[in-house]
Amino acid sequence: MKAIVIEDEKRAATHLIRLILEVDASIEIVAELQTISQSVDWFRKNPMPDMVSLTFI
Repeated sequence: MKAIVIEDEKRAATHLIRLILEVDASIEIVAELQTISQSVDWFRKNPMPDMVSLTFI
């Protein structure tokens, strides 16, 4: 399974990735993005991942 993480705080992104991999170590984190513009650009240039994780506050 391929996943991307969209999170603007590096510490939170690192923690989230750690949690994802604890649940299933076979998940491949293919991108860690920090902004909406990075995310839009990534989706335009890459195939859709199986999982997208993002947080809103």
